[in-house]
Amino acid sequence: MSEIDVAYRDAESADLPGGRIVYVRRGSGPPTVLLHGIPLSLLTWRHNIDHLARTATVLAVDLRGFGRSGKPVNADYTVPGHARAIEDLLSRLDLGPVNLVGSSYGCAVAMTLADVAPARVSKLVLINPVCYPGGRHSAARLARIGVLGMAARSSLRHAALGKRILASRLRSSYASFTQATPEVVDAYYELLTREHGEKTYLATLRCLDELEVARRVPALTREALIIWGAQDRVLPVADAQRLDSELPSSRLEILDGVGHFPHEEVPDRVNRLIASFTDPRRRDETHADVRMDGLGRARS
Repeated sequence: MSEIDVAYRDAESADLPGGRIVYVRRGSGPPTVLLHGIPLSLLTWRHNIDHLARTATVLAVDLRGFGRSGKPVNADYTVPGHARAIEDLLSRLDLGPVNLVGSSYGCAVAMTLADVAPARVSKLVLINPVCYPGGRHSAARLARIGVLGMAARSSLRHAALGKRILASRLRSSYASFTQATPEVVDAYYELLTREHGEKTYLATLRCLDELEVARRVPALTREALIIWGAQDRVLPVADAQRLDSELPSSRLEILDGVGHFPHEEVPDRVNRLIASFTDPRRRDETHADVRMDGLGRARS
């Protein structure tokens, strides 16, 4: 079986206002919802779902417009629009409050939902979050210019060129470029371009407003765990310290030797951090193999 087949082997879907949302639900216990970055999919959680499902009901979701979820052209692809879709899904499944775990752009969705519907959220886990202007996500918003957007869409649709573009982005996202294997690139590319998903990816980028997300941070009342790869070349690690200082209740873990996707690069460490944070009974597991220096940096 391919990695895609394994990840989606028991996928379910919900027809919601604005389009279909696909998700994988495993395990039992307090609900934990995983929200991916872009242009990825729930496949990014392939090393995390089963581990976390040992003690929680894990819901790994394809955001609208990504993975196997619906990709309606005229849907709302703003951050609040994605947050409303997740809230609709939680209502449909009668879940809540939930622990929200986000990666990159998924963190913007998680923080927005925690702000507009705090009763839906127990805790936040923010992994290398999109939050402040700066980083490569901001540069990518040049796709707002029509001609550049059309060129980017055309390039992504061309299989050979599109895979090279995606491979380059993935290599720069991992601390070790060797993790962007041909198999990983092929899987992500297949899911990205499914049902012309490159259009909804670019629509999401055009709608991204980091300032809107940043303005929500001081008002967030839920306890947050921030996990950041020290070798992140997509978003500056300085943002981690800023976010930690602006969140009312947070804990920061900076992982050395790790890039933009810690949950893919060092899944065992990240799984333990998430499990111990969301389940206080397991908190001691983290400190058994991770020690902190004076800046809150996690070191093996």
